[in-house]
Amino acid sequence: WKVLLVVSVVSYAVFAFDSKKTTREILDKWSAKAAKEYPDCVQSSGATQEEVDNFFQLQTRAVSPNVKCYIYCLFKSFKFINQDGTFNKDELVKDIEKATDEMIQFCATNFANETDPCAFTYGIADCALHYEHVYV
Repeated sequence: WKVLLVVSVVSYAVFAFDSKKTTREILDKWSAKAAKEYPDCVQSSGATQEEVDNFFQLQTRAVSPNVKCYIYCLFKSFKFINQDGTFNKDELVKDIEKATDEMIQFCATNFANETDPCAFTYGIADCALHYEHVYV
């Protein structure tokens, strides 16, 4: 994941609305990349495969701390978290399609006081996925 995402996670120095890829295509890409390159994140986080699949396939908001720690593991693995534990916004924006500086700064600011690294990274991933309906 490089979640986002992640997310998004979440892919190559393309800014927000320039990407022609759908959210589904972006999430499928990151899900496959996470599973191939960092399968240990599922086991080390304690997340179930079903929870991980629900995050990527359904953008299910996690209540499980294990899913949040899975996202943290991916953030570290994809270098969205620096060696010193700080958030690497620039790397995330560079790597995640549709992510912009404005979006990620907004999300990071919302979780700036979060002391749990798992909750912090999950918060950014979830926020980016739902930011002004860019991904949903």
